Order: sequence, then C-alpha cells, then structure tokens
Amino acid sequence: MNQKTDTPELKENRPSLGFSSNFIFMLVILTGATLLVVFSGQIIPDSRKYYLAPWITAGGITIQNGLTEFSGGKLDLIPFSQRIYSLISILLIFVIMPTLFFLGWKKQYEEKIAKKDTKLLRASTISFVLGGIFVLYIAIPSINILIIKTKVDNQLRIANAIQTNKDRIIFELNNIAWRIYQYKALPYKLGGGNGSFSEYKLPVNFAKTKYGAYTATVTDSTVCLTGQSKIYSDASMTVQIDSHGKMSDWQYSGRYKE
Repeated sequence: MNQKTDTPELKENRPSLGFSSNFIFMLVILTGATLLVVFSGQIIPDSRKYYLAPWITAGGITIQNGLTEFSGGKLDLIPFSQRIYSLISILLIFVIMPTLFFLGWKKQYEEKIAKKDTKLLRASTISFVLGGIFVLYIAIPSINILIIKTKVDNQLRIANAIQTNKDRIIFELNNIAWRIYQYKALPYKLGGGNGSFSEYKLPVNFAKTKYGAYTATVTDSTVCLTGQSKIYSDASMTVQIDSHGKMSDWQYSGRYKE
C-alpha cells in the first residue's frame, strides 16, 4: 500500500511587482507635457510666468533687496498677497502634486492586480498625470542645474589651483628680486655688485623650485625676471626691477592672463 502525499504548489500565479506595462509610455508622455509647460511659460507676460516657480520669485526678491540695501535705499515690505501666493505655490508643487502622483501610481497598480476594467479617464489616471507633470516640472530643471553645478565646481577648482600657483610664482619672484637688489647694494668684497646688476647670476636653488623655473636678464641698472610655471606649461610672468629695487611692469601670459 502506497502512502499518498499531496505536494503543495510552489509557484503561485501572482502578478509581478514593479512598474505597470505602460509606465514607460506614460513617463514619456508626462515628460513631453512637462517640457511644454516649462517652455510655454516663457511666453507668458510679466511676472506671472513665475507662478509655478516660487523659488525664482524668492531669489529675485532677495537679490533686489540686497542691491537696494547696498545702494542705501529703504527695503519695501513684501505684500501679504505675495507671501500667500508663495506659500500656496510651494505646498502645491512640493506637497500636494507629488502626493497625487504617487497615490495615482499606487491606485493604478492596485487596479491592475484586481484586474478591474480600466478606463482612460479615471481618477487614478488623472491624479497620476496631473501630479506627474508637476513632479517632472521640478525634476527636469534639476538635471540641468546639476550639470551646470558640476561644471562650475570643476572650473572653480581649476581656477583656484591656477591662482594658488600664480601666487606662489609671484612670491618667489619677490624673494628673488629682494636678493638681487641686496646683491647690488653690497660691495665687491662682500660678494655684491658694488652698485651694479651686471655681474649677477641667478643661483641654482633659485632658478628651479618646486613650483617654477626662473631666469634673469640683467643689465647694469635693470633686471628682467621671468617665472615659468612647472605645473602649467603655458603659464608664465615677467617683471622689471629698476636700479632702486622697485618691481614694475608685470606681464602675464597663458593661464596666468585669464
């Protein structure tokens, strides 16, 4: 006699979790609608085109107040109506519409699981589309802002590095200029030029440093110093030293000139 056993079904026919089948299509439609809203706002006259972007209005007010206070003017109070408009806009864009978007998305998924007869104009679709337009209205400009921010940050890092190297070259040129004038002031017996630059030769430890390479073109009463960056091959500067040790006629080339 064989014992009968029941093997439970391991796989159940459950709908897979995740995006609905038409999610990508809806996302494309929402993106197109959002771009239409963004670009059509440019043709709306006066400040009403900023009704959907209260942060732009707030930024403009802040800049205007700063300029007014800087010029000694009196700051005007922001009208109460504008404050209310800003508050309503922020709540609408950042709270209400994203909530409608995700609730509509969730409702559509529940309807799909329940296998309900779906209609195009139903509450979940309207909520999903309307909320999605505002969500993408915030998200799409953020991508461009992120790209610009990354580019600006990179440019600032490069500019700061160039400026730091430039400052170092200037410091070393000043140090060399001081030693050159000291040479001119000293008599021959103390290793100086006895009032002349003509016999001066740049020491090896000054001609090449960690930051730059330096050359000196000397005459009896003047010296032309040139500093070439070791980090940036196209960056250099020259300065003239007169008989009194004064540095003048600074000239920059390459990245130092930017």
